[in-house]
Amino acid sequence: MASRSISTCTTETAKGIHRFEIFSYSMMNTEAEDDSIRSGVFNVGGFDWALLYYPDGIDDDSKGYIGVYLELISKNGEPWALVDVNLINQLQPEQPHQLFTKTDVPTPFRSSSFQESTLGSLKCMKRSDIESTPGFIVNDCIVIECNVTVIYEPKVSKTRALCEAETSSALREIEVPPMEISSDFAKMLKDGVGADVTFKVGEDTFRAHRAVLAARSPVFHAQLCGPMKEKKETQMQQITIHDMQPSVFEAFLYFVYTDCVPRMDDLGDGEKKHLIMHLLKAGDRYGSVRLKIMCERFLAMNLDTEHVSAILGLADLLDLKKLKEACMEFMVPSERMDAVAASQGYQQLKRAFPSLAFEVWERRSRAAPSSSMSPANGTYVLDVHGFSGLRRQHCGGGSSCVVSPTFTAAGLEWAIRYHPEGDADEVTGDVAVFVVLVTKDATAWAHVEFRLLDQAAGEMVTFFGEKDPILFDSSSEDLSTWGTGELAARSFLDGSPYVAGDCLKIECAIDVCRDRLTFHHDTPPSGEPFRQYPADDEPADVTFEITGETFPAHVSVLAARAPGLLNNTTSQAATITIDDDDDDPPAAAAAFGALLHFAYTDTLPVASGLDGAGHTALLGRLLVAAGRYGMARLGAICERAMCRSLDAGTAADTLAMADRHGFDALRRRCAEFMASPDNYYLVAGSVSHGRLSPSLRREVWNKYYDTCCSRYGDGGPHSDSNKD
Repeated sequence: MASRSISTCTTETAKGIHRFEIFSYSMMNTEAEDDSIRSGVFNVGGFDWALLYYPDGIDDDSKGYIGVYLELISKNGEPWALVDVNLINQLQPEQPHQLFTKTDVPTPFRSSSFQESTLGSLKCMKRSDIESTPGFIVNDCIVIECNVTVIYEPKVSKTRALCEAETSSALREIEVPPMEISSDFAKMLKDGVGADVTFKVGEDTFRAHRAVLAARSPVFHAQLCGPMKEKKETQMQQITIHDMQPSVFEAFLYFVYTDCVPRMDDLGDGEKKHLIMHLLKAGDRYGSVRLKIMCERFLAMNLDTEHVSAILGLADLLDLKKLKEACMEFMVPSERMDAVAASQGYQQLKRAFPSLAFEVWERRSRAAPSSSMSPANGTYVLDVHGFSGLRRQHCGGGSSCVVSPTFTAAGLEWAIRYHPEGDADEVTGDVAVFVVLVTKDATAWAHVEFRLLDQAAGEMVTFFGEKDPILFDSSSEDLSTWGTGELAARSFLDGSPYVAGDCLKIECAIDVCRDRLTFHHDTPPSGEPFRQYPADDEPADVTFEITGETFPAHVSVLAARAPGLLNNTTSQAATITIDDDDDDPPAAAAAFGALLHFAYTDTLPVASGLDGAGHTALLGRLLVAAGRYGMARLGAICERAMCRSLDAGTAADTLAMADRHGFDALRRRCAEFMASPDNYYLVAGSVSHGRLSPSLRREVWNKYYDTCCSRYGDGGPHSDSNKD
C-alpha cells in the first residue's frame, strides 16, 4: 500500500489603517512645484510607511488635482502589500471616494528608489470635485484613509504522515451542518411558538419566552423567577416596559435570543448611533455585560462632532469611564471643539449636564494652546553615556537598571528601563531594555520597537519589536512592562557604529492603538442563548423521565431546537417518559442529559471520568438518539468523532451498532479499520469481536483478504480457518 503524507502552506497577513487628517486645506500652497506633505510614520506588518500628499499636483498635467502616494519608509526588507486609499466623506463615512487601489495582486515595495518605494497617483481627484461635493471638506479639513495589508512569505509545514482516519472516504462523506442555534432562536422569537410572556412597549406588543429571558438577563430572571416574580393571573403574563422605544426593545430582544445585534443596513449613520446608544442603556438596565461593551466599542470607534456630546452625557450618566475618556480625548483639539460647540448636541449637553460641559472646557484649557489630540505615537531617545564603563553596580538604589525620564504617547506617560548587564539575577553579556507604562490605572494596546542609532550612517535600525500589539496595564506588575533581556551583546556593540564617543543611543517608538485604548476589558465571547443546561430555579414546563431519572426542560426551547423530543406534547407541566431498554440505565440517562445539553448550548458537555470505551459508548448512544429525534448536527458531530476515535477494543461493537441503525459512513469506516492488516488480528482477539454476527465477520474477513492481496499479492493470509 502506498504511503500517504500531508504538508500545508499558509500565508499570514498583517493589516493596518492610517487616517491622515489634513487641516487648512484651502490654505495649502498650490503654487510651489513638488510641494508634498508627508504624514506621520505608521507601522504595518513590521514595516514603516507614510502617506505623501500633493495639494495641487507637480506639473501642468497634474495641476488641479490632489495627489496621494503610499511610501515605504523602512530601509530594510522588501514587503509585498495590498493597498486601498480613500478620501473620506465626513458627512457620510460609509461612502468614501476611492483615490487609488491595488488589491487584486500584491505590490512589491523596495526602498532603493522613489518609484519602487511608492504607490499612488498625482491625479487622484480633481480639487473642484472635492470642493463641490458636500462632506469631503469639513471645517477646512479633509481626511485620507489608507488601508495596507502586508503579505508575508508563505510558510510550509513539516511533512507528516496522514493518519488512517484522514484518508478515509467514509469520514469525508460525513458533513457537519453549520451551527444554527442563533437562527433557531431567532425563528423562535419571530414565530412566537410557545411564548408565555408578552411585553407592552408603547403601542406595540412583543411575545417572548420566560426560559430564554431568565437565562440571558439577571433582571428578567429576578422578575420572572425570583423574589420579584409576580403571580400570573392568566396563562400569558404581560409586562409593561416604560421609557423605551419599541424599535429599541425589539433590537434588544433580538440580541437576547441570538447574542447578535440586528443588521442596520437601512439606517443612516446618525440613526445607527442613536439606536446603539439606546441599546447601551438597555444593556445596562437588564444586566447584559456583553451588549454594553459591544455598544461602548462601537460608539468609541465612531465618534463625530455631531453626536459626541450626547455620547459623553450618556457615558457620564451610566458611569462608563472609558467611553467618557474617549469622548473627552475626541473633543479637546481646538479644530474639533469649534465644530462640537456649534452642534445641537452640545447645546443640549450644556443644558442637561452643565458641570460636564465645564469639565470639557477645563480639560481643553489645560492643553497647550496649539495642541491637537495627543499623538497616538511617540518616540524617546535614551543616551547611554559612558557605555563601556557602566555596569549593574553603578545604577544605584540597589537596582540593576537606569530609568529614563517619562515621555508621552497618546496622552499616557511612559519610561524606559535600561539594564547594562541583562535583567536576570546573574550578570549576562547582553544589554536589556524595557518600556514601562507609568500612568496609574491605565490600560493600552501598543506596537513597540526598540532601535539603535547607527551613528556613522545617521539612521535608526530596529533591533527588537513585535508585529502584534502588546497589552499594557499599569495596575499589573507583569503587564505594565514589555521589552527584551537580549537587545544586543555588549561584545557586538563595542567598536560598532552604534557606539560613538562611548555613547549608545536607544530609541523607543510607541504606536498606541486608539481603537483599543479606551476599553481594558475584552468583550465577553459570543455564545449561545443558554450558557449551560438550565439550573433548577429556571421555570421548566416539561419533565423527561428516563430509567428512573428526571430532566426538567422547556417546551419553547425544544420546539425550536429538538422538536422530535416533544412527541407532539405541548401541555404545561407535562411529563414525558422516554422508553429505553438500554442494559446500562445510568449510561442511558447520562446520554440523554448530554443530548439536552446540546439542544440548549449547541455543544457537548465535558465527559469526565470516562475511559476510551466509555466515551465511545456515550457517543454511540447520542448518535442513536440524534437520529431518533431528528438532530442532524449532533448526529454528524458524533459520527465523525466515532470515526476518528476507533480502536481495537471498540471497533467491533461500533460496527454492530452502525449496521443495526443504518449509519452507513460509520459502518464503512469500521470495516476499513478492522480489515487493515495492522488491526485485523488485534480486533479479532477482542471480546467484542465474538459478539459480531457471522455475516459481519465474513464481510470484514473478505475485506481484509482483498486488502492483503493488493498489498502483498495472492500469497497473503487467506486461510479459511480465520473466517470465523
